[in-house]
Amino acid sequence: VPAGTTAHHNFMALYGLGPGGACLIRPDGHIAAHFETAPASRVTALTEALTATAMLRERLVVQLSHLGDRDALGALTTRYADAINRGYDGKTIEPELFSQIFSHDATYTMPGEEPYVGLEAVVSALPAATAAVPFAMHTFVNPILDIGKTTATARWLMWLVARPTDAGLRTGYVQTSFSYIRTSAGWRIRSVVVHP
Repeated sequence: VPAGTTAHHNFMALYGLGPGGACLIRPDGHIAAHFETAPASRVTALTEALTATAMLRERLVVQLSHLGDRDALGALTTRYADAINRGYDGKTIEPELFSQIFSHDATYTMPGEEPYVGLEAVVSALPAATAAVPFAMHTFVNPILDIGKTTATARWLMWLVARPTDAGLRTGYVQTSFSYIRTSAGWRIRSVVVHP
């Protein structure tokens, strides 16, 4: 804004700037730095303002990435619950879903049983484990996530509604531990441990 003009005067008043004052405004309209009067060193002030803005951007990128990972891990775990929920009462779990959910080296451990190791073992074990139950629905709540660059772990409460025999419905919470791995196709479940 050219000095001495009405627009310049209005700008200075609007931003609370005195003689030699300046405002650094980001392209998104956010004020990155505000100097009511001329700083002792304009170069130092501008360098510090630009550095602070760049550091803020880096923190925001990390936070957004973390939120994206949390969302992706939650969606993956929900897809797993949906896949399991398709298998009760003699229905068939769709095994092709598991290659989009589990890693090739996945392990699955249920109380009192030896772990199933490898995607093929998991795919063959889960349909048999769920088909014998007349009714069962699973959902996972209250995750405690620890997310790294390529791996993550979580403790979820699995809420289960089931009719294990011809008796009435039963409900319960079971702690379940998951580990995840980031692949070229996105996050995959690497292990599930259902705790007694």
